Amino acid sequence: MLDYFGFTAMALSVVAVSGGLLIQIIRTIKLKASDQFSIWWMILSAVTWFSWTIYGIEAGDIYVLVANSLGFVLQVILLILILKYRKNKKKNGARKIYREFNKAEV
Repeated sequence: MLDYFGFTAMALSVVAVSGGLLIQIIRTIKLKASDQFSIWWMILSAVTWFSWTIYGIEAGDIYVLVANSLGFVLQVILLILILKYRKNKKKNGARKIYREFNKAEV
């Protein structure tokens, strides 16, 4: 059973993880470009999320499992989007992407 402190910590972790990654996912979909990401950093980050998820399973720690499995799923979604929109790298320069993003914000 979840105690109050553990549940609160898990909830804050899930909000922080999902919030940050969801912002990046939405931005990548909106721009249809992924020039701003390092593919290797994204892969290593996904491996880290996965490793912590496995640890949460092995340790039977629901807090670690929930937060990190959500992070892993969102990281994989972001990685797929990066690979999908990576082909636009040569077509769209950084300045053009910046202008398109600013137009979308207005």
